[in-house]
Amino acid sequence: MDCSSGLYFNAETSECDFKENVLSCRNPFDCANRKNGAYADGCSTVFWYCSEGSVSLSRCPRGTYFDVELLKCDYKEAVPACGGVRSSSSQSSRLAADASPGMPKQDRVFQTTATADSSKGQDTIECGQDGIIAMGDCSDKFWMCSNGIAVKESCPKNLFFNVKTKECDYPENIE
Repeated sequence: MDCSSGLYFNAETSECDFKENVLSCRNPFDCANRKNGAYADGCSTVFWYCSEGSVSLSRCPRGTYFDVELLKCDYKEAVPACGGVRSSSSQSSRLAADASPGMPKQDRVFQTTATADSSKGQDTIECGQDGIIAMGDCSDKFWMCSNGIAVKESCPKNLFFNVKTKECDYPENIE
């Protein structure tokens, strides 16, 4: 497929797209000498997650962009790097620089043995490994575990946590 000047073929969407949205056009990201956590470059739908020197590329759900300050995906109008203004509803707790991203679409790199401790309710969990833990089958909430610390997160408005894919998604995509 031939793309117009300044656009590149995106194999994931089978469409022409801007270079920053085409994974094969991106420079490899190096996690050496970086803290565990999420990293992004400006207004982007993709971000990198470093864990113990290893890197994984993650993509926000369609229509959302990565907010590097809050470490989560949100709608473009709420992400300052995209020219948006963060609303008070998207001001969830700020995470430390080494916390995990708020709602990644992972390339299935996070497999965790951590489970919610039902005796403690939904307010606390014990993290065995870094990863994402669902709070239920039909919820917009989930836990992010990083370095043994659990942080409760929420999906953007109108999205729910998909237990199967471990990402925030539209209800019609969740089985």
